[in-house]
Amino acid sequence: MNRGKYPEIGATYEIILTTYCDEGQPNAAPMGIKFIRKKRVFIKLFKGTRTLNNIVKRRCAIANVTNDPFLFYKTTFKEKNQLSQNYFSRSKIIDAPYLRSANGYILMTLVTCKHKRSYMETEFHINRMNLKKTRSDLYSRGAHAVIEAIIHSTRIKEFLAKGNTKKANKLIQLVNHYKELIKRVSPDSDYEKIINEIQNRINKWKNEKSIR
Repeated sequence: MNRGKYPEIGATYEIILTTYCDEGQPNAAPMGIKFIRKKRVFIKLFKGTRTLNNIVKRRCAIANVTNDPFLFYKTTFKEKNQLSQNYFSRSKIIDAPYLRSANGYILMTLVTCKHKRSYMETEFHINRMNLKKTRSDLYSRGAHAVIEAIIHSTRIKEFLAKGNTKKANKLIQLVNHYKELIKRVSPDSDYEKIINEIQNRINKWKNEKSIR
């Protein structure tokens, strides 16, 4: 996503979506959003998730723009990496929190919901968008590889749970590729620690599936 410029129509971007739960606790979850026209985005939200429940009740959310792999990791695997309240601030415009360390924010209100079998197709109106102009970072293949692996891991878990091992194995091969890339370009780094933890989780999911 270009800093300070409107995102490309038809493009899908990976962001971290933040909402409030019933008790006022902030919730953050990585996902893709697609810009379908100016001031309108599309998001596919799976049923039974906290994010969807929060959005249906409060009818708003904030898309946090970031390329920080650690934020993606912590908000994907919350059971061991729950973000504290200090990571969030409350928006003065809509009833949703935002991540203080994000590079930009897209404040959105829910417009439509269409029920599908296991998910809902939702469209949001963009109330305000602030993409900060920050310093240019050196491009790290390790950082981007670990973000891709995190995104794939959520789909691997879903495919394994549904018994779709063929699709799961294709993504597992990609994760293995990213691990080899990280070992080469970012050896002994935090990125390597994260990719190792992801592989451990995948192996655990595979073992759980074989026991059933």
